[in-house]
Amino acid sequence: MRNYRSIFRHCVGISTFLFLVLLILHIKGADCSREGIFWSNIILGVFSSSLVAGATAFMSYCEDRIRTLENFSINTKKILHSLRKYDFEWEEGRKIQFFKDFDDEDQDAWDMAYAEIIFISEGKTPNSDHVYIFECIYKPIQDLVMMVDSFVQDLRLADKGLLEDSEVKQHLKEIEEILAPYEKYDAEFEKGKITHCSGRWDYLTVRVLEELNGRYYRIMYPGRNE
Repeated sequence: MRNYRSIFRHCVGISTFLFLVLLILHIKGADCSREGIFWSNIILGVFSSSLVAGATAFMSYCEDRIRTLENFSINTKKILHSLRKYDFEWEEGRKIQFFKDFDDEDQDAWDMAYAEIIFISEGKTPNSDHVYIFECIYKPIQDLVMMVDSFVQDLRLADKGLLEDSEVKQHLKEIEEILAPYEKYDAEFEKGKITHCSGRWDYLTVRVLEELNGRYYRIMYPGRNE
């Protein structure tokens, strides 16, 4: 993808330079002489080739950009799909096994897909789309993945008697709070009657999925409706 951008930039530079040369020859009337016509035709041929090469490189870049963003979106949704299988009502042993299985899942494809996005945003300002993708999509999931990995390490220490079960339970609780915080809220089911409620929402998975279907979708397909 870097190559396509570099080729496009060079072609734009060459085309601009040759266009200026042709314009100067035309203004000075040099293109009316036999030698002027000869060089004008050569320059025009190179100019046309440069335009075609630039357009081809730009189209290839756009196709690769969409493919890269699609790949990241697909791999992110696979992780979200796995996380949404988690049930807070499970007994502790089943919860522990879920995170062990999740930790064993291969995240390399997801990490590689994100790494490719970095090339798209090379040289852009801190307010670029790359910063948004990192802060709102990649980082929340990566933080959870790292916490689960640390939790699994704690389980190994607990199995060897090097860590208290209470610490393992606390770590599990912290993971659940990131995945879906336990919240208290007021709801009005009947007019004028406020009911105090509490519960969990699939906070992380829902929030990231909303981003994928919202701003991220518009970044992936500029000008297309969600």
